[in-house]
Amino acid sequence: MRKKLFPAVLIMAFMCVSLCAKSRLSLDGKKVVFIGNSFIYYGGCVQDGNQRHLDEGMFYQICKSHGEHTEVYDCTYGGHYLRDFTKKGCLSQNLHKKVHHHCPGLGTYLLDSVPLNDIDAVFLSEAGADNKLFMDDVKAVMREFSNPKTKFYYLVHTYTYYRQHCNILNRLPELDRMGVTVVPWGEVAYDLTEGLARLKGSKFDYQPTTFIKNNGDRHHPNPLSGYLTALMAYCALTGESAVGQPYDFVEKVMPTKLFVAKHYKECGDTNYPQILASKQEMRRLQKMVDKVLKKPRNNKSNEKTDISCNYGSMRTSCASRRMEGAVDSGAELHGQSKHMAGVPQDSEPESKAAANDGTYCRGLQVLAVGKRRDDCV
Repeated sequence: MRKKLFPAVLIMAFMCVSLCAKSRLSLDGKKVVFIGNSFIYYGGCVQDGNQRHLDEGMFYQICKSHGEHTEVYDCTYGGHYLRDFTKKGCLSQNLHKKVHHHCPGLGTYLLDSVPLNDIDAVFLSEAGADNKLFMDDVKAVMREFSNPKTKFYYLVHTYTYYRQHCNILNRLPELDRMGVTVVPWGEVAYDLTEGLARLKGSKFDYQPTTFIKNNGDRHHPNPLSGYLTALMAYCALTGESAVGQPYDFVEKVMPTKLFVAKHYKECGDTNYPQILASKQEMRRLQKMVDKVLKKPRNNKSNEKTDISCNYGSMRTSCASRRMEGAVDSGAELHGQSKHMAGVPQDSEPESKAAANDGTYCRGLQVLAVGKRRDDCV
């Protein structure tokens, strides 16, 4: 009897493995485009300078590590909004009062180098502003792609969470119902630095500067954020687990010494190099990525009253914001936001009051900015 059962068990095991393999999407031969701004390229998910060309940034490197030849199109321009990527051409006139970084000019169609009818996946990301016409602009860009099989993804960066951009955050469930997969890489950074989540067994102190630069501005992502962006984009697209994904290419794409020297005031202002050097910590982060990607985002009850904002007075209410499902081996909930240094700020604050008083509203607290770390972790 046992001899008869053994082959049957083997066949069932083989079928299970085969089904699991089929659920994973290979990106070999696929065409992927990233549309957005410096929140995508600054950390190296795609490489700055490759605009309108095939890219070999971190997303491409993950694909390459799996033996997949993927064509990655970089359509990211600093300061640009999603509205700049339709056939109306670049509309950001204020950017072109001076020579703007890599953009070919006002009125230029910024997708003209992309095979629009042959793209497999599109990753979108809005600029660092609470765009009231966000959904209209997303739909307008989606209409540029004529292939009905094209899949769409929205990358939510850290700045959207730190500034609580309600016109974006409150529409994420609607995006999900439209078939646009939400990829909230900024949520991982935000929740860790705000004390809304912690990694079990971690001894690292997660500051905003763990994920964000602090020299020149305090809102652009660093290479650890660039890797999280690329990792979550890859896993959302392929169905792969984040755990065990490679990251040895980060140094090649964005050399640590050069980035820290240029984008941090002091070496002790960030601990991202130490985190990248820790296999255990990177595995913890990868587990948290899996948790965040699995969170349901199409609950109609969350569509309204999730976040209410009054940017004129710089007051933000986000009492109902939680990190459901992040407890376990990946991350644990903490109930209270913690006071952190190096809070990201707008390059152009929404109000003069915000610029003058040096404070920044985050969650239910108003936090002072400018406190500096002087320790190297």
